[in-house]
Amino acid sequence: MLDFICPVCGSSLSGDTVLGCENGHSFDVSSSGYVNLLMNKSTDKTGDDAEMSRARRDFLSRGLYSPLADAASKAVCSVLEKRAGNGTERAVIDAGCGCGYYASRIYDAALTLGPLTLFAFDLSKTALKSAGKRCAGQKGVKLALANVFSLPVQSHAADCVISIFAPVADAEFCRVLKSGGALITVSPAEDHLFELKSFLYDKPYRNECVQKAYPDFEAVSRERVTFTMTLDRASASELFAMTPYTYKTSKDDAERLSRLQSLDTAADFYITKYIKKQ
Repeated sequence: MLDFICPVCGSSLSGDTVLGCENGHSFDVSSSGYVNLLMNKSTDKTGDDAEMSRARRDFLSRGLYSPLADAASKAVCSVLEKRAGNGTERAVIDAGCGCGYYASRIYDAALTLGPLTLFAFDLSKTALKSAGKRCAGQKGVKLALANVFSLPVQSHAADCVISIFAPVADAEFCRVLKSGGALITVSPAEDHLFELKSFLYDKPYRNECVQKAYPDFEAVSRERVTFTMTLDRASASELFAMTPYTYKTSKDDAERLSRLQSLDTAADFYITKYIKKQ
């Protein structure tokens, strides 16, 4: 099984409750199942805050984004199927894993293809605590507090990096990917949550969606995943709290959620696949 690398010296880390390297650096694995590999003295204010993390955990637990999780898993599996062979262990990186919802689903789907390590990283301790519970028992899932722009993974180790609503550190992703490895991004499409925005705002707007280009990657496909969700007041409030809209919406507009009984809204996403250039 593949291992993290030491954020201090770059040597391989190994161990169970404590991860150590050959140069004597060590890192405790928390009771929640993740290890802090972030080289930052203060990590209490990194990543999403506790309220946003809990809202995301609770909303995703409802299964309303299950079609997206299925589509993301299928996209990762399509990459691994082409790279499988001779029982070689493959590696996937979830760069910005949040509460581990997608990582867990992807791991279960991809494990059917053969040996797999899934590295899952986030900057939120609250989110990683939830991820530890969700991924408990999935021995090939390795969780760490780390910045996606400085991943504690050896170079040319991963077959696929997936970035779901997270910053794309394209140069770092290029470093950790094997030759011909894939970067998969998931982002909101034009109509995402338009009906919810119509309920909240007097002048709702559709998202501007421009496919991004990255110097070290070639875009090879873009899939649009669209489905309808039925929200009640609780799920709508959780969804609102886990998105950037919670910071961009006036107090008066946000209070409209208290009057919501039931609402059908579009969930609309792009899954874009890039291949690392040779």
